[in-house]
Amino acid sequence: PARGTKAWRKLYAKRSAVERVNGYLKEHMKLNDTTHYQSEIVQVELLLIQLAYNLKNFAAQRLSQEKYRKELVA
Repeated sequence: PARGTKAWRKLYAKRSAVERVNGYLKEHMKLNDTTHYQSEIVQVELLLIQLAYNLKNFAAQRLSQEKYRKELVA
């Protein structure tokens, strides 16, 4: 899409989000520091790191939703 259009802004927002996640995984989950030489083991390690990241975010979202619901009821 042409720069400045709605489609471009939507794609840019997605790309920015992906880059933030990749940066987080590299810095905090040691994604750059693989100590294995077999590609299969590196792939498994990558998938486990991504799973841990997704579980952490899912749990944080659930906790914030529960907190929000309690505030609405109170």
